[in-house]
Amino acid sequence: MQNPEARRRAIVAALIAVGVIAVLAIAIRSRGGNDDPAVPTAAAQVDTNQNSTEGQPQPTSGVELGSLIIGAYKCPETSTPDSDCKNAGAVELATFSMTLPDGQVVSLENADQMEDGTYQWLNIPIGSYTLPAANFSGPAELQVRNISGPAEPTADGWTISNSDPNQPVVIDIMFAPSGGSPAAG
Repeated sequence: MQNPEARRRAIVAALIAVGVIAVLAIAIRSRGGNDDPAVPTAAAQVDTNQNSTEGQPQPTSGVELGSLIIGAYKCPETSTPDSDCKNAGAVELATFSMTLPDGQVVSLENADQMEDGTYQWLNIPIGSYTLPAANFSGPAELQVRNISGPAEPTADGWTISNSDPNQPVVIDIMFAPSGGSPAAG
């Protein structure tokens, strides 16, 4: 059996050893000795996306980037609630194009069409965009009933606001038959 003094010395020695190991681990980690891969920064992710998204609008240096998602839906009547139109699934846009303030054009040709039928554009500058009514159309014999999302009507279309680089702007375009029943009030 060890005497109490020897036991106390063993405990103190063990605590000192643990302390030295902890200090060494901290020093190694702070000098980059960590074998874990670094988490890519937003800038590195943008660079990766630029190389892998051929045909996508390319970002301008120093500009905050965001994304835009457009969904088009057919409503059986103008009075059908938006939720019912969306539950029926997305329809394809016949035409779509919009010029961003920096001169980039987002169109069906450079969009990623998602599995749910929506269109997505990545790495576009945040800001406000004008979507002229003449620049998009849906399936034949349908007219725009309304647009929901951060879109404000203008004299010849809508202004779309894209202000958060961390959240995509989602715009839903509801189409209804031309000359259909009156809109719900």
